[in-house]
Amino acid sequence: MESDVTHTDKQTNILFHKVPYDYFDSRGLFSVWSMSLMCQEVRGPLYKVLLPDVREEMQRRGSTVFVKTQEITVYPPAYRKVTPQTPLTGTASLLHIGKTSYGVMQELRLHRSGEIVCRTATLMVQTDRTTRRPRQFSEDRIKSAQAKVYGVKTNFMGPIMDIPPPSSYVHRIVVAHSDIDRNRHVNQSNYVRFCLDCAACGAMDQAYTTLRKDISLYPVRTISILYMREAVARDQLEIISWEDQLKQIGRASCRERV
Repeated sequence: MESDVTHTDKQTNILFHKVPYDYFDSRGLFSVWSMSLMCQEVRGPLYKVLLPDVREEMQRRGSTVFVKTQEITVYPPAYRKVTPQTPLTGTASLLHIGKTSYGVMQELRLHRSGEIVCRTATLMVQTDRTTRRPRQFSEDRIKSAQAKVYGVKTNFMGPIMDIPPPSSYVHRIVVAHSDIDRNRHVNQSNYVRFCLDCAACGAMDQAYTTLRKDISLYPVRTISILYMREAVARDQLEIISWEDQLKQIGRASCRERV
């Protein structure tokens, strides 16, 4: 994907000249899981450009970062304007850094008008590559990163999902090797895709009382994600979806099949 990267003291910016054709759904709309993937691209330069001390320490220790929570807010009036020829501007800023984690805000906007397409608040946790357990940043690295904090600290933990009712719709998949990223587990954007695919299949199977057509006809507004554990290639997953009590909000969860 062709892009240009610039930055200030507390923010990184990416200009995406075009959007890949395979980032659009069957109706030609910019898909939500693709927005999640692009927001991942947006925060990459922030880690390299604004947090070089943290990056150097993690490389020396053999650490990586895992996503713990994400809150994705989508703005349909703008994302419906996106085409493969639409340039987008992505920005990323550091919201806070703690002992083992740091929070990042990412935004995608229409480059010409500045209209916001989506906003994502992501909580990242430093993790040992071997033990897969959290690891603390050194005090001096935390202090140097705090000078880069921009904006207001966000509550990254969205509301915990309800327990799925017995009538939930269940969609089963096997994790493919193409779903795995460099951390050797399913990339976070793929969980968004898994859950939306489950909702689409449920609508086609008449499993809901309100969603009964092509799922792309119902614009997504907010996605809250809490990552509990890793999934790897060949794992069997159950994606479970249901409607809330008011029949206004679709919910879904993804768990390993036991």
